[in-house]
Amino acid sequence: MSVMKRGNQWCLRRRVPVEFRSVESRAEIWISLQTDCLTSAPMGPNRAIPAP
Repeated sequence: MSVMKRGNQWCLRRRVPVEFRSVESRAEIWISLQTDCLTSAPMGPNRAIPAP
């Protein structure tokens, strides 16, 4: 899992495990943090994405 900037928005990039590729065809899922400022991004546990 990593945080990257796409355009002017910060996003969380998460790899899809191989065992789930039959359900999800993408190798990576990008989740927008809905901010252009990394310091205000929701970075704590349970803020950006739900726990598996």
